[in-house]
Amino acid sequence: MSVSELAERLRCILDDYEARGREPQRVLEMVACLVREHADSQGAQSEPIEQIQLTVKVWERGERPDLDALETIAALTRQLQG
Repeated sequence: MSVSELAERLRCILDDYEARGREPQRVLEMVACLVREHADSQGAQSEPIEQIQLTVKVWERGERPDLDALETIAALTRQLQG
């Protein structure tokens, strides 16, 4: 998956969260799976992707609140989209 495809998929997940009011934890779980899939196939490739990966890891350890992690990932996704 290319960086642009990753950014588009992340944006779709985040837009769906905002539109449908999904549980933040479920959204973050989807983001985590997507980011891991990308890392396995392509590596980090850019600073925003590395930061998204780090945000997910910190959230998974319970060291970052759900909404804070989502806001950070949304901002980094916007950076990816240029």
